[in-house]
Amino acid sequence: MARIEEVDGKKMLVLSEHEYNKAGLDSSKELELEKAGQGTWVLKEKKIEKEELGEAEARVIEMIANKSLSERVEGRFETGLKEEEQKALEKLVEQGQVIKFKLNPSYKKAVYKIAEKEEGGESGRKFTGTAAGLEEHGFMQLKNELLVKKLCQEIKEEIESGKVMGVKGFDGYYNIITSEVYEKYRPAVEKLLEEAGELRTEDISAFLGINRELARCVIEFLKEEGLAIEKKKDLFKLVA
Repeated sequence: MARIEEVDGKKMLVLSEHEYNKAGLDSSKELELEKAGQGTWVLKEKKIEKEELGEAEARVIEMIANKSLSERVEGRFETGLKEEEQKALEKLVEQGQVIKFKLNPSYKKAVYKIAEKEEGGESGRKFTGTAAGLEEHGFMQLKNELLVKKLCQEIKEEIESGKVMGVKGFDGYYNIITSEVYEKYRPAVEKLLEEAGELRTEDISAFLGINRELARCVIEFLKEEGLAIEKKKDLFKLVA
């Protein structure tokens, strides 16, 4: 049980080892205690405020944005940096503006990438299958054929004009996406697959910072166009 103790005139929040491990806390991080209600308190990790980028930080961000995956591998990327840029990289990682990301758990080294807020909103499988939902989010995944038929009737004109596309995947889900959203994310997914070789949906989603179902919709249409194949279950690569 957590308790308050006084140590050298300071009040300290003390946790047992079991509570500490169960909460998954990191002793290197600063924490903030906030009152959430009567008798309820919340312990939150203190966020490091982002500072405006200096010249060195800006150069590092630009290099990460423009270099290929192989050039951004941890250990290799640093060799091309000046001393001030290496310090800038460390600072950006500490602030969370740049993260080290492994495309696959089996990879020994991570790749540097710019931290991005996930795009694409909530899960496409949570949408009710309405035209309004599609208009708001630009994509959805449905498994209920009655809902799919109903939606197709509602957006018949958009389908006929090519503004909305749909294809059924091997997993039984109908992937529905607007041509605008598809063309927006298609280049990034193609480029990532080209550089990485083979990737799972969740890897693409995490690396690009987009919703998992959105990533899957884009992949399914790359398959439909003959540009990608599913090598095995949920593992994709571009057609050579």
